[in-house]
Amino acid sequence: MWSPVHGTESNVRYRAQACAQLRQPTAKARVETGAPTSSVAIREAAVTDRPEFEVALIRDHLEKLRSSTAFSRSSRLFAFLFYVVEETLAGRGQTLKELVVGDALYSGCAPYDPRIVSTVRVEARRLRRRLADYYDREGRTDPVRIDLPTGSYRPVFATGVSGPMPDWRRKAEAQCLGADLAIMPFRALSTDAGDDSFADGLTDELIFALEHRSQLKLAPRLMVFQYKNRAYSLSEAAESLGVGAVLHGTFRSAGARARVTVELSNPQGFVTWSVQVDEATAEPILLQEKLAGAIVARMPEWIVGSPFMRSIWHLSPRACASTNTDRSTPAA
Repeated sequence: MWSPVHGTESNVRYRAQACAQLRQPTAKARVETGAPTSSVAIREAAVTDRPEFEVALIRDHLEKLRSSTAFSRSSRLFAFLFYVVEETLAGRGQTLKELVVGDALYSGCAPYDPRIVSTVRVEARRLRRRLADYYDREGRTDPVRIDLPTGSYRPVFATGVSGPMPDWRRKAEAQCLGADLAIMPFRALSTDAGDDSFADGLTDELIFALEHRSQLKLAPRLMVFQYKNRAYSLSEAAESLGVGAVLHGTFRSAGARARVTVELSNPQGFVTWSVQVDEATAEPILLQEKLAGAIVARMPEWIVGSPFMRSIWHLSPRACASTNTDRSTPAA
């Protein structure tokens, strides 16, 4: 049976498709539309790397949210949540910018201008508060949790939750907000379990070294290590963690030599600096210290340089991250 909420969702799909056809006529991924009683084609066309059972859990939870006290009388807010969740499950989460959401939900076919209208930002803040209130009360024991990180319109999902968000996660997420740089878990290029453990230790050592050499605020270890052994794009990680730059790298060893390759990327995922460091193999902790020290010593000036350079970066972190093109590779 049709309801005002379902009608809002159908209208969202219709407007999204119409605007997409006007602005991007060749786009392959569009939100399917139809009358309020039509089947939800967006579910049939979903492309995601999540297991089917997890997608089903998230959608069942979305239906529970629809009828919850927090959302049952707010069809407009639920339509926002429904749209961003379905777009993310359909594999288009990386496209969820303010302009895209505004065009789909609040502007009909007229271009949404974030310089003039703040509807998306206001509604996103309301949605974050409403979700937080729901999980603090009515949904404390829900097995699924949907959050909308500050500074992003792409929701994140947690399945298998059996209670309120742990204090460590709340603190880590709070610490992460406004971070400047994320050092992602280094990846071992071999299948040797020892190399994988070494790469984790190297990541820890590098985070520790930069915390003492740089005035930039680093994303906490608890947050970045959620990405270990998980497929992700650099732009997605930067957006989710709310950082202006992402540092990532690989480790490999052969005989008596160990090599680390490091890249620094801007929020769009483009490499702005890279370095390769070779060291003679040694006791693991000592080798991790030597490699981390060598990496830090070659880092761009705006990370470990003078306070003046760091203050400039703080004024415009994303601009600086996208314009620093220095690539330093030591001689063989």
